[in-house]
Amino acid sequence: MAFHMLVRGYTLHAHGVRPIGFANGITQAQGGPIWGERFREALLDYNYYGRITLVGEVLPNTANRVTLAEEKDEYGLPQAKVTFSYGDNGRKLIDHAVDKMSAILEAAGGNVEFVIPDTAHMMGGCRMGNDPKSSVVNSYGQTHDIPNLFICDASIFVTSGAGNPTNTVMSLALRTADYIKEKAKKLEWSRPV
Repeated sequence: MAFHMLVRGYTLHAHGVRPIGFANGITQAQGGPIWGERFREALLDYNYYGRITLVGEVLPNTANRVTLAEEKDEYGLPQAKVTFSYGDNGRKLIDHAVDKMSAILEAAGGNVEFVIPDTAHMMGGCRMGNDPKSSVVNSYGQTHDIPNLFICDASIFVTSGAGNPTNTVMSLALRTADYIKEKAKKLEWSRPV
C-alpha cells in the first residue's frame, strides 16, 4: 500500500448489495464495464456480495459548477450543465480509501471483485451564505432573489464533508419548515437579517 498525503477525510460504510445498484455499479467498475455472461453470473449471485463504500470530502473547486447549457428543454429554457472532476486531493483520497477497503475485505477472507473509484453524496451547487453575490440561499435555505423559494437539500453545502449528509439535511429542512411556518403566520416573506 502506498502512502497518500491528503487533506480532510472520509468514512467507510459496509452495505449489503441491492440488485439494481449493484448492476449499475459493476458496469462502471475500474478496468472497464463487464457485460455478457460474466455480468449475468455476477447478477445471479448479487446476494453473495458485500460492499464497502466511501463518503469522502471533495474540496470546493471553482471549476466544478452548475451553469446553463446551450441545449433547451421542451419549454425552450436552457438545460442545466453540471461540470465536475476530482482534484488531486480527491483522487488521492479515493485511492487511499480503495486501498483500505481492499485490505478490510481481504482481511475478512473476501476477494475484491469490482472497484468503483468514486465517492458518494456529491453536494453543492446552491451555496448557503449571507452574501447574495457569492451564495444562493441564506441560513434558512431561502433563496436571495426569490423570497418564497426555499431549497432544503445537500446542494446548499459548500463542501461534501466526510459523512452521510442525510441527518444534517433533515435537521436543516426541519429548521426551514419552522421558519416558514412562523413567517406564514405573519404573512411575512422578507429575508431574515
